[in-house]
Amino acid sequence: MSRRHPKPITAKPFKNWLSTISKPKQHDDHESFLRHTLLITSLAALIPASQANTLPIFDSHSHYSLADSRVLSPAQIISRYDKYNVIGAVISSTPTSKAELLYQHAPKRIIPFLSLYKTKANKPNWMLDLNTLNDIEAQLDAFPYQGIGEFHIFKQDTYSPVLKRIIQIADERSLMLQIHGDAEIVDRIFEISPNVQVIWAHLGTKPTPDFLASLLKRHPQNLYIDTSVRDGEFIDDRGRLNPEWEGFSSNTKIDYWLPSTPSAHYAAHRRPYLIENAPLAEPIATGCSP
Repeated sequence: MSRRHPKPITAKPFKNWLSTISKPKQHDDHESFLRHTLLITSLAALIPASQANTLPIFDSHSHYSLADSRVLSPAQIISRYDKYNVIGAVISSTPTSKAELLYQHAPKRIIPFLSLYKTKANKPNWMLDLNTLNDIEAQLDAFPYQGIGEFHIFKQDTYSPVLKRIIQIADERSLMLQIHGDAEIVDRIFEISPNVQVIWAHLGTKPTPDFLASLLKRHPQNLYIDTSVRDGEFIDDRGRLNPEWEGFSSNTKIDYWLPSTPSAHYAAHRRPYLIENAPLAEPIATGCSP
């Protein structure tokens, strides 16, 4: 029998955010599974003030690591969130203590995810090192993390026993997983724990509409996808959606699609797309408000 670990969590539980971002619809199966595409901004606070959208933004993929903390304090981060109406954000960090620090500054807005890396040197080999598991559960007991990740893992390590245990821990504790990896890893996660919810970062490793649709069809209930750092795949130089993604967007009944903005320079080119899609975003943004 799987164990459940209820914890007092001050922040709005991330699954509650998802229930408002991806509202279930009474459509056929094709439309139902594809609604789980989660295409939400990262680094939204870099949008220039002159072009800021008044619609609330939820950031599904950001980091506040050591180098970031040396440049921006938690107060400065939250000030930018206020300025650009970022109502919530999934945050992970290396070391993970930086995510904890940001959460403590704004517990009703920050959704902390636990990093598996003590340092960046762990990124390529954590799945091969049983020591990765040493402190995971103690850290989860001590702090109200709502997910594990972002972690990097690719198909050659699909059957890693460390990965398997991480998946089991997430299932036992009702935590989400945020992965940067191949489709084989997504399949393996749901093979082990069909009820775990997964955010697949960066449109996966094969960011084409047909391929993503096939994964969403295989995993209709608990797979979400974010667009971070993939603007060039679906947005042209004028900030318009590329034709092949227009079909994907309309066929998948996506609730809210806001591309990532890696810098203020690029953000200016993305704004036409955001403005075009503001009517789609508005009801979802309202539903996400804490």
